[in-house]
Amino acid sequence: YLHFVGYVAYAYMWAKMMLAAYKSEHAPSFCEAKLSTGRFYYVNLLPQIASLKLKILSGSDATMGLNDEAF
Repeated sequence: YLHFVGYVAYAYMWAKMMLAAYKSEHAPSFCEAKLSTGRFYYVNLLPQIASLKLKILSGSDATMGLNDEAF
């Protein structure tokens, strides 16, 4: 759950940074680097939340179903 929330929080922050870079009057190379890095995050890293969601929804039966003797 914490990894899922972390990816979503980073997505929110990247959205804010990308919007600021898009509107910025700073050096174009700096702004393009921010936009490119943000696109990389959204295309390559954020999709990991799909598998994390499946893990969250699968529940804890497999782990919590073990008897004390299993340890």
